Amino acid sequence: MAQTASGSQGVMPVGSAKILLVDDTPANLVAMSRILDRVDARIFPATSAMEALNLCLEHDFALALIDVYMPDMDGYALARTLFSVEQTRKLPILFVTSAARDEFTRLKGYELGAVDYIEKPVDDRILLSKVNVFLELFRRRVEQEHLVRLLSERQEELNRMVAERTRELGKATRELDTLNACNEALLWFKDEPLLLREISHILVTVGGFLRVWVGLDPDPEQHTLTLAARIPDLPTADPLPTPLVLPPRHEVWKVLSKGEALFGLPDEDPVELMGCTRSIVPLASTHGCMGILVLYSPEGHAWGEARQKPMVNLANNLAHGLEALRETTCRLATQEALRKSEERLRELAIHMEEVREKERRWIAQEVHDEMGNSLANLKMRLLWLKEKMDGNCPTFHHHFPDLISDLDETLNRSRQITQSLRPTILDHCGLLAALQWLGEETGKSSALQMEFQWPEAEPPLDDGRKTALFRIAQEALTNITRHANANKVKLCLQSTGNELILVVEDDGRGLAGNPFDQTTGSMGLSGMQERARQWGGMMKLQSRPGHGLKLTVALPWSPEPEVDEHTP
Repeated sequence: MAQTASGSQGVMPVGSAKILLVDDTPANLVAMSRILDRVDARIFPATSAMEALNLCLEHDFALALIDVYMPDMDGYALARTLFSVEQTRKLPILFVTSAARDEFTRLKGYELGAVDYIEKPVDDRILLSKVNVFLELFRRRVEQEHLVRLLSERQEELNRMVAERTRELGKATRELDTLNACNEALLWFKDEPLLLREISHILVTVGGFLRVWVGLDPDPEQHTLTLAARIPDLPTADPLPTPLVLPPRHEVWKVLSKGEALFGLPDEDPVELMGCTRSIVPLASTHGCMGILVLYSPEGHAWGEARQKPMVNLANNLAHGLEALRETTCRLATQEALRKSEERLRELAIHMEEVREKERRWIAQEVHDEMGNSLANLKMRLLWLKEKMDGNCPTFHHHFPDLISDLDETLNRSRQITQSLRPTILDHCGLLAALQWLGEETGKSSALQMEFQWPEAEPPLDDGRKTALFRIAQEALTNITRHANANKVKLCLQSTGNELILVVEDDGRGLAGNPFDQTTGSMGLSGMQERARQWGGMMKLQSRPGHGLKLTVALPWSPEPEVDEHTP
């Protein structure tokens, strides 16, 4: 029920409505208060306009019932004053009067902000009906304001939550961008110093760290490790990598011995990077900790489990990347050393072949000149001796035919040795004649049917290429006679504008698989391949079991005569 209050005395329940009664007659105030005792509101009576204004400054009223005619300030003046103040501009006003019932007076009241008139004597039902309407409107306004306030608070909370989630998302995005950039660097950088510098640069520029440095290859006994990268670098720092000596009780050795990261450590040098913390993360590989990653973070930088895990994963990825990079570097160095060794062996083989060819030529010349001449002179002397003896020595005449036969056989054998060592026809008549002779001799000794195909003119070859092609053909025909079980052989030499092509083809049993992969029997083919490679050429084999073999050798060649760099 309604409660009557005087001034600001009493404590109004939260959410209860307040009604202001203004009348200079106390009896009217008592009568109105008794009528309004039936509504759920607190009644604040005022006997003057000034008292009413003071009450409006202290309370938020749902309705004001104002007497029109009062001695110091009438109801119209009070309404005009209340309407001019922001706090009471929307206060509903009911004028209570027994006079001035003309239309002009009513309009004046409405212009001043009054919402209705109640005439004296007051009808209880009319008064209560109108008061309840405005109280209901007040309650709905209060509820609406309460809902608006709740919505505003909820909106502020949501904005706060969105801002917090946005900050968290920004951190997560930055961490993800950092990890992606570091993983991409691990894929593309193949040089260890450049990789470490790029990773440190990414952690500073993308990850938001103040400083990053990487130490590798720790030596706990000497308390040293190698400072491999540092971003940003110190102005007076030594060029990296450089040895770094740390005290025996430094946190680095604890991290390396236990293999566990330390986060949020105080800075070693508070003057250099004031207001920051350090984190030391081990670079754990399959063979133990190969180093550390040191991160300097701004003060207040939270190192929760959600933030520690990505950095540990990054350090592990960096360690495995460095390990793989070092293994790759070692493997490449081994391959390069092997390649250089193969080049040296190839050069040695070429040199030995050149020396062998020189020796063959020298021996062939010696056999032809010295032994051949000596045997020819011996034969002439034996013939001269036969004429001089004229049958005086029967024993000599008896053995003379055998001596001449052995001498002729020795001469023929010396010529064969000379031709096998270095065919003189190759030096005197050229490559085509030498290949023709080689094919015919092979055909005679093995009953092979030989087919030749030559260019119209002798190509002007240097001695080195002539020898290489002749020896390749010689080795190919030797292999055919020994292993191919062939009946026909085609020997072909072609010259193009920039290439010389030798083809040796047979109809024998062919080869199965790659002959160069065989553990035995492929040295002749390898020798031919090396001879071709010596002159920048290539050798190709085409074969199927039972369908013969075709050997093709192509040497780069220009029609202009060239100086043989391999011939002394």
